[in-house]
Amino acid sequence: MDSGGGGRTGLRAVAILSNYGNRNLGDEATLAAILQAIRDRCEGARLYAISFDPEDTEARHGVVALPAQRLITRPVRPAGRAAEVPVRTPVRMPPPTGLGRLEARLRAVPLLARVGKALRRLAALPRDLVGEGRFVARTIGALRRIDCLVVGGGGQLSDDFGGTWAFPYLVLKWTVMARVAGTRVLFVSVGAGPLDSGLARFFVKTALRLSAYRSFRDEGSRTVIASLGVSGSVHADPAWALRVEKARDVARPSAAALVVGLNPFPYQDARYWPGGERARYEAYLDTLAGLGEALLARGHSVVLFPTQLRSDPRVIADLKARLAARGRPNLPGRLLERTVETVDDLVATLAPLDLVVSGRFHGILLAFLLGKPVVGLSYQSKIDELMRCAGQGAYVLSTTGLDTDTLIERVVALEGDRARISARLEDEGRRCRLVLEKQFDALFN
Repeated sequence: MDSGGGGRTGLRAVAILSNYGNRNLGDEATLAAILQAIRDRCEGARLYAISFDPEDTEARHGVVALPAQRLITRPVRPAGRAAEVPVRTPVRMPPPTGLGRLEARLRAVPLLARVGKALRRLAALPRDLVGEGRFVARTIGALRRIDCLVVGGGGQLSDDFGGTWAFPYLVLKWTVMARVAGTRVLFVSVGAGPLDSGLARFFVKTALRLSAYRSFRDEGSRTVIASLGVSGSVHADPAWALRVEKARDVARPSAAALVVGLNPFPYQDARYWPGGERARYEAYLDTLAGLGEALLARGHSVVLFPTQLRSDPRVIADLKARLAARGRPNLPGRLLERTVETVDDLVATLAPLDLVVSGRFHGILLAFLLGKPVVGLSYQSKIDELMRCAGQGAYVLSTTGLDTDTLIERVVALEGDRARISARLEDEGRRCRLVLEKQFDALFN
């Protein structure tokens, strides 16, 4: 089926797959919402999450976590945890002689080095294939005890970060393994696009056609998949179903000055962005620093916070250095950086804010969920669509060519439109939750 209806009752075991375990709190928010929906409807069901860092996922969500792929092919070292390297007494090695010296010289020749690397990979191929086969066999055995595999939320139907052999291949592999095991596959409110590689499009199309259900989080995603000849319905991103009522009711002491949250995205940062250009990253930082300086000069407070815990803190550190260079060091109580480790931390950080400036999809969505007006910094069409659907299309700016004056002007305009936008966001939140609850009832009743 393409959408809705025909939900299966009495689910005993459900596994959920997405970009979990990569310290992206947006993805963790979607997992929390899906787990919450299943627990509400399937009392006693065994819940599993398929994760790139099973230990982290188990600690965050209280579920059994399965490795997303064979760890020997993609070692997982969670960010923020130092590698445990034994301390050894330095030993001075003698200079290479004879064959050792010749080998060192050959390695220094770029072409020969590349050939040598390719040969080493070729030699390791039989071992890797055997290991992959064992992983697949074990996984199919585990999936035989699971009623359905949910590919839940997130933007994994894309090839812009990681390429064809990242999420397109991963999703296809898990879908095929589930079907071989006799397990139904449900694509629930997933994001799609961009899909530039022909092979990635083939992987995604095949996986979706093997599924029993598919829905997409926005019209743009459905359009991308429709171009592959695959249909599906549109339901909101699962994170709209998170219960944040207690946080929303937290009152902030009234004050003339604003508290503005700034959630920077690592636009063109080569440490994160494929093919990132240093000059464009520097210009982006200068623009954000100009905004921060203007807000502080007006007497407002600025709260810096991450949603991707590997990449965003580096951007925040660079931004703080920019502000310090402009003579804006940490002003007591007015330039703040929040420590965020969990979805609850993120919600608690957003709750007392008046406005938010964010370049992260779920940084924007969770702010909306709490009724916070947002200036969205868009690097991809999914952010444009999220802003437009929430009635904030006038407050989205492209990161390409972003300038300080325009950004400040949009923030000032948003300040004067806060009350109307907050009411609009409450309506949007109710609409999205209703759509999601109907979908969850159909699938997990």
